[in-house]
Amino acid sequence: MILVGADVGGTFTDIILANTNERTFAIHKVPTTAPDPSVGMVEGIKELCAREGVSLAQVDHMFHGTTIATNATLEHKGARTGMITTRGYRDIIHIGRHQRPQNYSLRQDIPWQSRPFVRRRHRKVVTERLIPPLGEVLTPLDEAEAREQIRALQHEGVESIAVCFLFSYLNPAHENRVQQLIEEEFPGVFVTTSADVSPQFREFERFTTACLNAFLGPKVKGYIDELSHRLEEAGARTELHIMTSNGGVTTAHHLDIGALVPGSCGIVDAVDAYAEGLQFKAIKVYERGIKNQPFWNFLADNVRAAEMVVGDMEAQIAACRIGAERYVDLVERYGIDTVLAASEYLMNYSEAMLRQEIARLPDGTYSAEGFFDGYLDSPDPAKKDLKIAVTLTIKSALTPALSRCCAGEGVVE
Repeated sequence: MILVGADVGGTFTDIILANTNERTFAIHKVPTTAPDPSVGMVEGIKELCAREGVSLAQVDHMFHGTTIATNATLEHKGARTGMITTRGYRDIIHIGRHQRPQNYSLRQDIPWQSRPFVRRRHRKVVTERLIPPLGEVLTPLDEAEAREQIRALQHEGVESIAVCFLFSYLNPAHENRVQQLIEEEFPGVFVTTSADVSPQFREFERFTTACLNAFLGPKVKGYIDELSHRLEEAGARTELHIMTSNGGVTTAHHLDIGALVPGSCGIVDAVDAYAEGLQFKAIKVYERGIKNQPFWNFLADNVRAAEMVVGDMEAQIAACRIGAERYVDLVERYGIDTVLAASEYLMNYSEAMLRQEIARLPDGTYSAEGFFDGYLDSPDPAKKDLKIAVTLTIKSALTPALSRCCAGEGVVE
């Protein structure tokens, strides 16, 4: 088997050819052709193959790593991007969440506000609404309104459109329909739907990922299309594979944002931006009020957004301390018996409301299943994903026994 790999850098393009049958490899380095890196890359591959007596038609697999999306992101040189979203949520990608590079600064530079992927003038809203937990349609999609907004974006000269609706990760029907309308009204424009790129809950993360994909997509797609065409003209018969940010590869015709770390391009899992892969088993971050400094140092050195992650944890700890102080204030003001009685009242009220809702359910059996985050590094498969399953059986004859339902006596498993 003959494998070819090429990594394009800012100055040089590195190419390697490996023959697994003969257990040999050869390397080659050529200058990167900045206006179009595919030119230098293809020429370098041709030179290396000629030197080793191999034709491009003999290459079984071809892999490519690029920083084209990294550069476009850092230089903010992506496509003019439009967005179609649920009415009332035009500014989600501007407001964000509570995390900030500096949690308590009022004068900080917030990148997604100062350098947005989609300018506010290009964010359009349409009437539609889905609701959890199953993605049922609360408000049907207004297709006439959607067509009007698509035409407005076309008139504004956008090159790419991100479609981002609330709860589309539960039901992508509205996003898919708007994508069809875009293809009818604005053929040829690059389209991204948030449910396709990042079917995750949390609208800011999902919307931002979709907008980034739309911002980078035309540039990355144009580059990959041109590279694939040049390779085909040079005689390559194998499919081009692109290195992805998660360490795998994807075919060149299936590209999303990726390429945000050197030597990688392709699909990126949105969760990876927030889950660093670190797992600590029951570790104390504070011991009797004293900071476990080695842990904090290790955390700061091994996450990509250290200020944000560490700052967010510190804010949560500070909130717990404030809660403890206020609880003590309540006890001192009203006495422990009154505070405990109030807590018990709230718990009883919550339980009564739950029982009331259970009593309204029609007869039948209801099941739900989910998973807690487990220990991915555990050799025991049972500990990797911790499963939790609940089954609730409702029978009219057992209605008087609902007081026992939540305790799991007989009818609840």
